[in-house]
Amino acid sequence: MATDLVLSMKEDLRARILSGDLSNLTHANLSSMDLSGVDFSKADLQGANFWESNLSGTRFLGANLTEADLRGTDLTDADLVGARMSHAMLLRARLAGTNLIGVRLDKAELEETNLQGANLQSAYLRQLKGQHSNLAGANLASARLEQAQLAQANLQGANLTDANLHNATLSGANLAGGRLMRANLQGADLSRANLSGANLTRAYVGKTNFEEAVLSGADLTGCDLSDSRLRGAVFAGARYSDRTVWPEGFDPKAAGAILA
Repeated sequence: MATDLVLSMKEDLRARILSGDLSNLTHANLSSMDLSGVDFSKADLQGANFWESNLSGTRFLGANLTEADLRGTDLTDADLVGARMSHAMLLRARLAGTNLIGVRLDKAELEETNLQGANLQSAYLRQLKGQHSNLAGANLASARLEQAQLAQANLQGANLTDANLHNATLSGANLAGGRLMRANLQGADLSRANLSGANLTRAYVGKTNFEEAVLSGADLTGCDLSDSRLRGAVFAGARYSDRTVWPEGFDPKAAGAILA
């Protein structure tokens, strides 16, 4: 009986939402619902439980999703421009192709989340937890990623131009073919990362850890690597300019790098 009552209440809630009534949804139980295509723009959904719900094609423009539970949700092709999602839980959520321009995801949990091809331009992702997440081909230009946890993440071909990754953890991450022009990588941990073919032109790499990273074919034009950690890093075919600065005693030509 109790289960039937809960299901009945959830069906009534779903019907209300589909009718356009988005009032009183803070901390609401919206788990395992089909809410695809619903327009939640500017709705207050703080602490709402969307666990395992179908949210594909939804609109959350300017919505408040702070502390919301979005674990396992399908947010494919959703529009979350300007949404507030601080401390939200998105473990194993599917956000491929999602529009997240300017979204606030600081301290959010995105471990093992699929964000392939998502647009996160100018997003605020400080202290994000995104270990093992898939951000291949994502647009992270000008994103704020200070102290983000992205170990073992897939960022192959991602656009990180002008992104701020100060003190971020990217150990073992795949950044092959990534665009990191003018990115702030100061103090970042890129040990064992794959940066083959990545463009790091004029990136800020002060005290960056590149130990055992693969930088084959990477573009290091204008980088100051003088105080970066390069032990065991692979530079075969990497390109550098006369403005690239190397640590004292490091021979880039002997390491296989090419003066362009």
